[in-house]
Amino acid sequence: MKKYLVMLVVAILAATACEDENKQLQQDLDKLMTENDSIEKVHSDFEGIHQQMTSKYEELSQRLESAAIEDSSMLENLAAHEVVLQKHETWMKSHQEMISNHKELKADFETMTDAEKEAQISKMKTDHQNIMMEHETMRSEHDKMKKDFDEVTKSLTESETGSEETS
Repeated sequence: MKKYLVMLVVAILAATACEDENKQLQQDLDKLMTENDSIEKVHSDFEGIHQQMTSKYEELSQRLESAAIEDSSMLENLAAHEVVLQKHETWMKSHQEMISNHKELKADFETMTDAEKEAQISKMKTDHQNIMMEHETMRSEHDKMKKDFDEVTKSLTESETGSEETS
């Protein structure tokens, strides 16, 4: 009888421990989903900024093509920014895919084993860290790009004004 009582107590403790772990995993996921929503908002803002930078790049490229340029560094500068814009485009597509996958994870979470849940939560944390790091890099590169675009615009305007005055 004592054996059965001990086995019953052990079974109850095991069930309680599993329930507590599952509750903790659900709390971890909820916290990450809130973070995911925040990251998605920042991502959306970056899409708008990226579109502005791409438009400005295209505008400057067209102006440089039609202008008589003596300084080839402006063309080199724009070519370097084109590479950065393409990198950002790739990152943003990757970020959008990760964000979507994270949303899908929430729907499938209850059907997973605890080990699968832990693995998915760990991956989600890593994804979030990578996205935030790449967002910070994009922010820095956008700031530099904006300054460079402003300088190129100023130089182009000065050269166009100068060539009009000599005509």
